[in-house]
Amino acid sequence: MGVLRLVTFDITNTIIRWRVPVGHHYAGVARRFGIESNEDELHSSFARNWRRHWHEFPNYGVENGLSTREWWDRLVFRTFKDVNHVVDEETMKRLARELYRSYEDGNTAAQILPNSVRVLSDFKKAGLKLGVISNFDERLHTLLSSLNLSQYFDFVIASSEERLCKPSPEIFELALRKADVDAHQGAHIGDNPFLDYHAAKFVGMHAYLINQKIKSVTETLHDVDKKDVFSDIAGVEGHVLENVDVSDMNAKDKRESDEQ
Repeated sequence: MGVLRLVTFDITNTIIRWRVPVGHHYAGVARRFGIESNEDELHSSFARNWRRHWHEFPNYGVENGLSTREWWDRLVFRTFKDVNHVVDEETMKRLARELYRSYEDGNTAAQILPNSVRVLSDFKKAGLKLGVISNFDERLHTLLSSLNLSQYFDFVIASSEERLCKPSPEIFELALRKADVDAHQGAHIGDNPFLDYHAAKFVGMHAYLINQKIKSVTETLHDVDKKDVFSDIAGVEGHVLENVDVSDMNAKDKRESDEQ
């Protein structure tokens, strides 16, 4: 008999992806403010400064007294300054505000990955509880709603709101409590070996890694079980459905039959 009653998902590069690289999006928005930038240089600057900023002010600065908007404003300033853009403070504030807003609208910034909607729908029909565990700020709810994805999830955990972030065991344990299931009855699907796969395994959940470069990932990370790695969410579907706990579904069907 199957044991799974809950499946949780990372969002970025698991269910959705950004339409263009972040640095390219930044450059496009900056042009509207009269700022010309090299897209690739800006993308490299963003990646570099993201790592530094997250290290200095983890989880969007929630423990440092920052709002998420202030956290992102500072990162935007650092990103552009690092490529030698000298922009007046008021223009930079307006640019940061527009960039923040643009990532709130999924139709502008993101696109749903192929097969995501079908798989989510199939999982719901199978009686699984579905949730999101993401290192994201409060805009995650609006983002999912704008993409018509909210309907599939029983709960959404955004790290900034819960003051917990992956790979902390506590954020996975929170998801298990929300779903009222034991760890062995839950599975997590994500694209990061450490933040998703190993973190979920640590608390006793099943875990699956989404990565298109299966061969290179499994050769480099020897502690990732190759049977748990898939090129996209469609590859995981059959494995999950084979292990669904149908007892809840049977009980629900019986109750509905008795009521008729």
